[in-house]
Amino acid sequence: MVVDYSKFHEARIDNQVATGKHVVDVIQIQTLQNFPRWKAEGILMPYKPIGWDKVYAKFRDPDGGYTGVFVDAFSHVVNSKLMPLGLASTQRDGPVAQLVRAHA
Repeated sequence: MVVDYSKFHEARIDNQVATGKHVVDVIQIQTLQNFPRWKAEGILMPYKPIGWDKVYAKFRDPDGGYTGVFVDAFSHVVNSKLMPLGLASTQRDGPVAQLVRAHA
């Protein structure tokens, strides 16, 4: 079994389609943006598991081509005792800018 970050899975799926060497039966990745394209390319098999109709309609393809299984919300949290909220939301230099750039 190969476990890898999903940002690599999308490129691998595209490569498998391009080379005709499909090795994936099921893919679970953290984003949905490629699934409409894959559906349009005809490489997805429709599948509606039990409970599919209970998933919020905007998170699933009406034909069963793909289904979102969870939603993550990203936000910032500030310890206002260490950094006043005004400073955290407006400062472009210093510690706030360094935190934002930490994953750049």
